[in-house]
Amino acid sequence: MEHINPTFNPMPKPMPKPTYTISVVNNANYYCRGSSEFPRPECLPQAGDVLVVEKPFRTLAGYVYQVGSRLRLIERTLDAPFGLLSSLGNWVVECPFQESVWTNIELMIAEGTLSYGRGAEAGEWLPISTAPKVREPYRMFVVIAVDVRVGNGTRYTTDPYCVWPEDGKFVRWPHPFPPTHWMPLPDYNPETRGQ
Repeated sequence: MEHINPTFNPMPKPMPKPTYTISVVNNANYYCRGSSEFPRPECLPQAGDVLVVEKPFRTLAGYVYQVGSRLRLIERTLDAPFGLLSSLGNWVVECPFQESVWTNIELMIAEGTLSYGRGAEAGEWLPISTAPKVREPYRMFVVIAVDVRVGNGTRYTTDPYCVWPEDGKFVRWPHPFPPTHWMPLPDYNPETRGQ
């Protein structure tokens, strides 16, 4: 006779969506005066990522960004020029108007204001977490590791390598550390395009 545990629930509880906080701080000593939780994107951005504006917006500095504008993430920083500090770290961003510090990059990605979406079409490097996971015939792509620390802590960017995914790895990737970004190659199929 099978024993049934009445308290056992076979349905797992849904995991809460990950969040992060943006705190209001005093620039002199980063004293926290308050914070709010915001949604985090599934894929956190990395230095070197190029983001595309999907919805127009105005910054605290008064600049207006239109759909299609591009931003390049340079590095994380604790600078908080408007008294706002992300718990993930603010970003130094290269943008059309000037290089500046942004607090809410992750929120803007999570809400769809910024995306990696059209970067592939424009030949931009995309986060490695968005790379294909299954090999397709005649389909390779290029990977690179951007600004990784090696040996004595020196920052290093690799050469790009043409690869394909296999068993959770990238075939032909020669380094002991993983790539950070990828880019698709043009489609080629000898059966449909000739040789």
